Amino acid sequence: MSLDIARGLNFLSTIEIVHRDIRAENILITLHETAKLANFKLSRLLSAATLKQGQNLERVRYCAPELLERAPNFKYDHKCEVYSFGILLWEIAEEKTPYNDYKDIIKITDIVRNRYRESFSENSQMSEEFRNLALNAVNHDPVLRPNITKMFEILSNGLETFEKLSHTALNYENLKIDNNKLRNDSSSYTGYNVTKTNPSNDYKKIREHSSSLPNVNVPNEEIGEIAVPFSKFLPIISEVANTFNEVIDTAQTAKHNKRICNSLQQRVYAAVLAVLDLKVHRDKQEYFTELNYLCLQNL
Repeated sequence: MSLDIARGLNFLSTIEIVHRDIRAENILITLHETAKLANFKLSRLLSAATLKQGQNLERVRYCAPELLERAPNFKYDHKCEVYSFGILLWEIAEEKTPYNDYKDIIKITDIVRNRYRESFSENSQMSEEFRNLALNAVNHDPVLRPNITKMFEILSNGLETFEKLSHTALNYENLKIDNNKLRNDSSSYTGYNVTKTNPSNDYKKIREHSSSLPNVNVPNEEIGEIAVPFSKFLPIISEVANTFNEVIDTAQTAKHNKRICNSLQQRVYAAVLAVLDLKVHRDKQEYFTELNYLCLQNL
């Protein structure tokens, strides 16, 4: 879920749009359990003027301190979005409403402006990297917050590591189960017989049947009990497990390359939109500025 939200915010940042209302109520979950950003009624181009908007209790829980302070030269930007996303990451991890003990806008505004942030519980199941990412995102100083692209990369890498460890753990557990089953079977296993009858009788039946078949040679020795120590199976089992892990690594690499292609595709879309926008405004001299040129060049 966190990665899906980060992917959406990262795409908005590439096309210079700010959502302006990142909170749990504006995240939708599809039937395929994919998170989607919703409610774009407050979204604006990054270059647009910052509009004054009324605050309600639920929205103020996710507001950056600079937004609550409302300095005269304040401008809403992606650093405010990063702060809101950091609060949302804490909410996802803890499964609690941020600042749920406070039911007053003024009180929440006051504690946030005084650098109070919700802390992670001691028994949190989230990794240290995830917790640090969320805490850095809600840093009081906007300059010290990571950009959304960096957050997306960290979450993406963290998911790959988690999936790889999960596959490895699952393979190890399955291997232990198979080994235990083999040990249990081998403890009551005395050898191989053609049937449960006397091996000598079985041998005679085989020879009688094979005598009528061409090019079939049956050894003169009687078929006796053939016991194979379990230790001989271990190297083969280990080799199969290693091969399986290599297949998993290859699949994970393919998934990573697919994500890179999707990211590149998003940048192409952003560039196409920018070019179309330039065509629309080609008769407006004031639109062809150095800033717009650099934005298009960065795409």
